[in-house]
Amino acid sequence: MGAISFSIDNKLLQFFQQRLQINTFVETGTYQGGSLIIAADIFSDCHSVELSQDLYESAKTSFINHANVKLYQGESPDILSATSEQFITRPVLYWLDAHWCVGENTAGQNSQSPVREELLAIRGLHPQSVVLIDDARLYLCPPPEPHRFTDWPDFHDMVILLQALSQHHRLMILNDVIIFYPEIIRADMALFARQHGVDWLILANNSRQATIAKKRKTLLHRLGLRKK
Repeated sequence: MGAISFSIDNKLLQFFQQRLQINTFVETGTYQGGSLIIAADIFSDCHSVELSQDLYESAKTSFINHANVKLYQGESPDILSATSEQFITRPVLYWLDAHWCVGENTAGQNSQSPVREELLAIRGLHPQSVVLIDDARLYLCPPPEPHRFTDWPDFHDMVILLQALSQHHRLMILNDVIIFYPEIIRADMALFARQHGVDWLILANNSRQATIAKKRKTLLHRLGLRKK
């Protein structure tokens, strides 16, 4: 779950699909299918990997009528490695979101973030492919408890892993998502980010002011006073 969107940003998906003519969506971490249902309306060929048997079975029921969705159950690096040859030859949008979260029936507690192994399993990128990694904040510095920070690669490692996939892609962090996108759309990507990016300082200040207002309201209520 990202800090800005609970699932994936449909505007971001539409942007890449239109600019790069991407028809294939590959997701790790199906969870409850929130991101996949959005992607299935945009891409004609969708693949999603889930480690939890319970969540996989639930997704099978939810997407039984979606002919453009293929589900896999297992370790995401294993599935990505087994399918890498077919995906390296065509434009693909990867949504890597299989890292552990505090949620019911989720799996992955033994290895909380498989993203290092996932990137190695992808092996290479088509010139028009894109890699999106959710929860960027958890990779910028060691994540807080209850996350086991030793399971998570740091940002320096992430940069090296991504650049090993392509020397013709650029790196950006937008709205809590790590984005590795083709150099050829650099100008369009910059414009999209300006139009849709969230200013974290404004968010923090708004949250701070809301907390102060709530505490003040609570204090006035306890004192039996009314705000004029």
